[in-house]
Amino acid sequence: RFWGLPRSGILVAVVFCMVLSQIIAGAAETLTTLLLGSALTGLSYGFLFGVMPTLVSVWFGTKHFGSNWGMTTVFIGFSGQALGAFFGYVYDANMPDQDPSKCARGACYRDAFVLSMGVALLGLLAAVVLARRRGDRRRENRRLWEAQEIEHIEYVPFILAE
Repeated sequence: RFWGLPRSGILVAVVFCMVLSQIIAGAAETLTTLLLGSALTGLSYGFLFGVMPTLVSVWFGTKHFGSNWGMTTVFIGFSGQALGAFFGYVYDANMPDQDPSKCARGACYRDAFVLSMGVALLGLLAAVVLARRRGDRRRENRRLWEAQEIEHIEYVPFILAE
């Protein structure tokens, strides 16, 4: 537990911070606001890469940790590359003559933040669902243990689809 939150709750908070960063950066009209959105994005990625290895090992076990963590980082990298390419496409489409003075108040890249915010919202939905399912399993294990229906709760790695 960190700040009184379970690990899965920290994931929800981190992804919420990512959504917030995309809203701030997408609405930025000044360099300061854009820097704030960028700083929140960096903070979110830092927390994400700090928390996710622990979550992957807790949810899926350590037997195949390398494969599971590798797949996680591949998908994070893929989304980063895809969204980066999309940002470039939107910027180029809105700047046909490549004159930066025509990009008033971030209008040339604002549409790209709509997509990245949508992706972040999907991530937030997934994080909430996973945290809720993890909490349900934790409460059920606690109930069984308190009722002494079982002597020892054997750890069962998290299963995505039941």
